[in-house]
Amino acid sequence: MPTSSCVVTGGARGIGRAIAEQMVARGHRVVVTDLDGEGAARTASEIGAAEGLAQDVRDPASHRSVAEAAARHGELTAWFNNAGVAFDQDLVALTDDQVRTTVEVNVLGVMWGTRAAVDAFGEAGGDVVITSSLSGLGPVPNLSAYAATKAAVLSLAT
Repeated sequence: MPTSSCVVTGGARGIGRAIAEQMVARGHRVVVTDLDGEGAARTASEIGAAEGLAQDVRDPASHRSVAEAAARHGELTAWFNNAGVAFDQDLVALTDDQVRTTVEVNVLGVMWGTRAAVDAFGEAGGDVVITSSLSGLGPVPNLSAYAATKAAVLSLAT
């Protein structure tokens, strides 16, 4: 049986780390990525993942590099678009940079990751998983930008 690999973005802690732990336990060679590269490397080491890499999901080229890294560890079969950010303020109180970051990480990061994954899977196919939120199902006080981005990725996933 060939060795399979998978990618978990935003995997240094929280939900991403839990996903990575589960995939390691199931025998996958996991590439953990995070904006916090040291955290990704530490998590990878602690859970027995194949590799931990720094990645800014806002950069389309970073996803292609991560896909190449995963392919070095085995056939890429799954990609978890988990990286996300939230700023706890009303939309009008958020800075332009906070709004831009929320959209770029939570929506564009998922799109870039999905495109890189599908391309890397090739004809064999694979599974793309998108972490969203119940916030994507309706308005949430002080999380309007976050909720809007999570609604967008829910739409993308269906």
